[in-house]
Amino acid sequence: MSRNMSLPLGYQCILTDTVGFIQDLPTTLIASFRSTLEEVKGADLLVHIVDSSNTEFAHLERTVLDLLEELEMNTIPLLTVYNKSDQTAEGFIPIASNDHIHVSAKSDQDPIIFKEAIQTQVLKQMDRYTALIPSKDGDILAYLKAETIIKAMEYQEESNSYQLIGYCLKDHPVNGVIKKYS
Repeated sequence: MSRNMSLPLGYQCILTDTVGFIQDLPTTLIASFRSTLEEVKGADLLVHIVDSSNTEFAHLERTVLDLLEELEMNTIPLLTVYNKSDQTAEGFIPIASNDHIHVSAKSDQDPIIFKEAIQTQVLKQMDRYTALIPSKDGDILAYLKAETIIKAMEYQEESNSYQLIGYCLKDHPVNGVIKKYS
């Protein structure tokens, strides 16, 4: 299942939920799980949700990480999200060596923390840019708002333009537009 999600600075991303990993799956379901993971090989970021209330969380987490390595997906940036912080198993200690957060769906603030953590990871993969967009080029401004993260936008009265400071993916076609207005 895939869904659009807006990050705090307005950037749109797509979250794809792969099948949950269950230990001792029948062979046919393991193949299904592998093929689902292989579908996201082109992802910019993997978000690994770990149930911190499960006493076997460490073993389950390690199994998924091993599978990611086996599928040669261990080079894709990874954010580990330990879920159910309100029901954490006794003796819980995060084992993630990568960036991680500990949240609960029952907290009003944790969905915001979740989105901010994803945004932080996305920003790490982007290049910073500055651009001066004439106000008559509203279509370009709309394009940059849709395809990049705009951190600051200020109207410059003397040039009748908008000064932008933002971030864009390194290999995105929007870079050609940015170079024209930089």
